[in-house]
Amino acid sequence: MYKTPKPTAWLTITFLLLVFNLASQDIHFSQFANSPLNLNPALTGAFDGDYRFKSSFRNQWNPLIPYQTFTLSGEKNFCTVKCDASNCWRPEGWSLGALFNYDVAGDANLSLTQLEFSASYNKYVGSGISLAGGLMLGGGQRSFSRKGIRLENPNDPSNPSKDREARFLFDVSTGLNLHYQSCKGRTNFDIGSGIYHLNQPKTNFFDVLDINLPTRFSIYGVAAIQLIDDLDLLINTQAQFQGPYQEIVLGAGGRILAFAGGDPGGFIFDINLGYRLDDALILGTEFHLNMWRLGISYDFTTSSVSNLNNGRGGIEFALGYIIANPNPARVCKVQF
Repeated sequence: MYKTPKPTAWLTITFLLLVFNLASQDIHFSQFANSPLNLNPALTGAFDGDYRFKSSFRNQWNPLIPYQTFTLSGEKNFCTVKCDASNCWRPEGWSLGALFNYDVAGDANLSLTQLEFSASYNKYVGSGISLAGGLMLGGGQRSFSRKGIRLENPNDPSNPSKDREARFLFDVSTGLNLHYQSCKGRTNFDIGSGIYHLNQPKTNFFDVLDINLPTRFSIYGVAAIQLIDDLDLLINTQAQFQGPYQEIVLGAGGRILAFAGGDPGGFIFDINLGYRLDDALILGTEFHLNMWRLGISYDFTTSSVSNLNNGRGGIEFALGYIIANPNPARVCKVQF
């Protein structure tokens, strides 16, 4: 016979349902452009080279729900790179990628472990403009541990006996991207949209109520506009919508090439300032040397949450590396 749980057990289950419903949102990074496969599957292979590796780590110092996020991705670019009649760089073809995400939060170690595989096709349409479409398929596991949950009477027989709960999910995502590269300078930009969780997989741990992961819409614009020989204007904007939640980031900065010495592999650094609406001020910098990139940013909380976390925000690191084998067709790409 089914035994009715005691009020304490019901409160615990209700609390868990509420927390996990709120947690049914995707990971996010302040340096969103440094995690391209989490931004749009169509950005798979959107780089000048043969292989690209990206990794980001975020540590959010929140005494209420502390969390850490890690991501790692790798891509292989099969695009054919040629020059068109106007001497524009023209990549066209397929690219493949793989993405690993891990996110953990709270005393219950509510976590997401995710492995995704992506493919994109890039089509050159002329005058420095390329269009790409992408598809991502994969799976993941959401889990939590009861060891970190304080119950009134842990020996109560109505309390669950398992120490860990897990839920597996299958995921489908897609997206489109438009890329522009000037034929006469460094100016370039990407605009596009990624649509994640098209199949809205279930994420609930209990049979009390079905909770589906809402579809996430990611819209972005990233640009580098050449102002003078040694300075570019950077623009980084993003808007994400997932169920009742939204995130809007507005950012701008400068790219200084004075120390590059005319060498595309020389030392370059960026300075960026951004604002996540109703949440945080983002200050960041990025260093470029040869095919390496290192980004560092910090979020300064500006919302009312600062009263709870003593004004502390989150630090984030991003590391990237590109392998580019010699290719005579790349001589048409505009140099500094």
